[in-house]
Amino acid sequence: MSELLEELKDGVLTLTLNRPEAYNTLGPSTCEALMAALGECENNPDVRCVVVTGSGRAFCAGGDVNVHASGTLIDENASPEEAHAALVKMIRDGVTIFAKLHKLSKP
Repeated sequence: MSELLEELKDGVLTLTLNRPEAYNTLGPSTCEALMAALGECENNPDVRCVVVTGSGRAFCAGGDVNVHASGTLIDENASPEEAHAALVKMIRDGVTIFAKLHKLSKP
């Protein structure tokens, strides 16, 4: 099962977080897929607008605490400081890609 579903229809790219059993929490693979999809759509003239939604009962409950608590965000041997730095980078990169996405600000 894919953690991110993509559908392009009539110029609208809908990205659906697809981890309903976990209330669509964001782990590394979901974040990577989301950032890749947003990066690809920037240069796609068929995409005029982007909608991010979630499957099931929740849009997104935030970061996947199970991944973050385990310290395996970057690898199982990472120190707490390295795991925290990786989490901060992932969040910063995610916010940056949304902020720079021109599809969100063009009429």
